[in-house]
Amino acid sequence: TLGDMDGRLRWVEVDLNTPSWIEALGVTQVDVVLSTTALHWLRNDVLARLYYQLGQLLRPGGIFLNGDHMKFAVHLETFNQVAATLKTKRHEMAFTQQGIEDWEQWWAAAQAEPAFAELLAERERRFAQRAHDWGRAGYDFHQSTLYEAGFREVGTIWQYLDNRVLMAVR
Repeated sequence: TLGDMDGRLRWVEVDLNTPSWIEALGVTQVDVVLSTTALHWLRNDVLARLYYQLGQLLRPGGIFLNGDHMKFAVHLETFNQVAATLKTKRHEMAFTQQGIEDWEQWWAAAQAEPAFAELLAERERRFAQRAHDWGRAGYDFHQSTLYEAGFREVGTIWQYLDNRVLMAVR
């Protein structure tokens, strides 16, 4: 939809699990990096390496934004319980009571559509292994790892329960 925005935007397809992903960018510094609901697919060791690489890639004063699911710290049991309870109630109200298609139903409908077969096969190829070794990093991990990677400010700029947008300034 956006195209290249008159040469100001370039799309690069890379696998963030490989350390060499950064070389495919073809640049040594950028001003901003944005990710949304993508990094939770990465193992913690890969995520830590990625954050270190972003610390090198972003210019001083550069911004990293990451919108994703980031649980509260393990010792905040009540916070995690409240978030889980409210998500369950919200899910029930939206999907069960109002009859709105939920995530599983959406994927089932997509899989039943022949036009999506090739696209879904590619998605499965790319993400099949990640579902097996997947352990979502919580907010504390993201925050501390970004500081260790050289970011000078890290915090939440938007949040609803354990969904948040984290901002880190290099």
